[in-house]
Amino acid sequence: MTFQNSINPNNADFQQTTGVFELANRDRLKGGYSENLGIAYNGGTGVFTIQAADGNALSTSNPGYVILHSKATPGKMIKYKITTNYTFIDDVGASQIIGNLFGLTTSVATDNDVPFFIYFVSNDSETAVTPMLCRVAGTLYAPSNTVIGKPSSAIADTNYSMWALDDTITVTDYDSNPALNIGMFRMRMSGADDWTVQALSYSPGDNDGIGVNISERNYYMPSGQFGAVASRFMRLNGGTTVPQWTNQYVRYIFLKDNIVQINYEFSGDGGVDGNGAVNVQIILPFIGKDIGATQGTFVGTWISFGAGLTGRIGTHQISDGSNTVQLLDYLNAYVTYNAYTSGNRVLRGQFIYRIGGT
Repeated sequence: MTFQNSINPNNADFQQTTGVFELANRDRLKGGYSENLGIAYNGGTGVFTIQAADGNALSTSNPGYVILHSKATPGKMIKYKITTNYTFIDDVGASQIIGNLFGLTTSVATDNDVPFFIYFVSNDSETAVTPMLCRVAGTLYAPSNTVIGKPSSAIADTNYSMWALDDTITVTDYDSNPALNIGMFRMRMSGADDWTVQALSYSPGDNDGIGVNISERNYYMPSGQFGAVASRFMRLNGGTTVPQWTNQYVRYIFLKDNIVQINYEFSGDGGVDGNGAVNVQIILPFIGKDIGATQGTFVGTWISFGAGLTGRIGTHQISDGSNTVQLLDYLNAYVTYNAYTSGNRVLRGQFIYRIGGT
C-alpha cells in the first residue's frame, strides 16, 4: 500500500518557507503556544540542551516556534522562529550557572529537587526571543535587568530572578518584556552555590519536559534555607531552641497567577524540645507579595498538639516580602516555640498565598 502526501501547497492553511511547509499564522497565533521544542541532558558532561522536539538540532529546516504577546501593540500576538539549539553546562562540567542563588541561601546545599521553568522572552524590538530559567512558574514578564543573570554575570539571586542561557545577549534588551513558560526540569544546589540538573524523568511526580502540566504536582522545600536551623524548617527568631521533629516537611503546589499552596507537617519528638517564648516561624519556598502594607492573615487550616495547645487551631500570618509564616491561634495569640515540649507534639497545616515575582 502506498500513501501520498496529502498537503496541498496551495492550501491557505499552509505556507512554504525555504522548502518546508509551515502552518499558517492563523493556526499558530494563540497565547501560550510553543511548537517543536524539546530538552535533553547529558549526565556525563553536564550539558543541558534546548533542542527540537524530535531530538535533533533546531535549524532552518527543523525550526521551533513560540508565540508571545506584543508589548508594543497590546492585543497582538507575535510568532518567533527558533533555528538554533541553546545549551548550558552545570556543576558536572565547567559550570556556567554557579553563583546564581535564585532566592536560596548561600552555602546551604539543597536536599530536595528544585523545579526550574523554561521561559522564552522577547526583546525590545520584538524581533527575537531568548530562553531563560526561573523558579517562578506563572510570571508573564521578565524581571528587571538587575536580577537577570547569564553565564558571565551571576546575579540571578532572587526567587523571581531569571537566568539567560545565551551569554551574548544584552540583558537590558529583554528585561520587563513578555515571557512564555514552555516547560520545566529540576536541579539541586551544592554548598558551593552550584547547580546540577537532575536526570530527566517522565513519571508520576517527576514530569520533566516541554508542555508538561505542573498543576497539583507536589514539590518539597529544601531544609535549612532562609535562616532556618540546619536540617529544619523553622527559624530561631531570637529564641533559644527550635524543636526537632521526627517527621517534617514543607510541601508546595503551584496553582496559577503566582499563587502557591503550602502544606506542612511536623510530628514526633526528634530529641530536642522547643524553648523560648518567641513566635514560631516556618520558612516558605518563596517570599510573600502584595499581602498588604505589612502583613496579612491567611485562613488555612492548622492544628497543633503540644503543651497548652491540645487541639488548638488558627490562621497563618505572613509579612510582605517575607520568607516565613507565623501562627495565630483562635484567641489571636501567636504560637511560640516553648509550646513544643511534649513527646507527642504535632503541627500540621495548609494555606495559599501570592508569591513574589514581577
